[in-house]
Amino acid sequence: MFITASEQSFPRPELIDGDHDLRAAATDTPYRTLTYRNELLTVGGVPAWVLTVLGAMLVTAAAALSASRWRRRRPVPPPPPITVPPPLA
Repeated sequence: MFITASEQSFPRPELIDGDHDLRAAATDTPYRTLTYRNELLTVGGVPAWVLTVLGAMLVTAAAALSASRWRRRRPVPPPPPITVPPPLA
């Protein structure tokens, strides 16, 4: 198992004419352990993703409420008159 560390700069990439060849080093040189730190983005102690989801839910609820109010305001045509057929003789 190998650890590959590479720091490169390509000021003229058009001069690259092949792939890298990675080979085992002649000596077993020490390596540096990397430590990753992840931080949860919060706003006022609340995770930002929760605020995003709640915001989307509020927008959806407001749109649904507005649509239902719009449907109620539309005029409904009156029902057709009821006609009673004459009695059978």
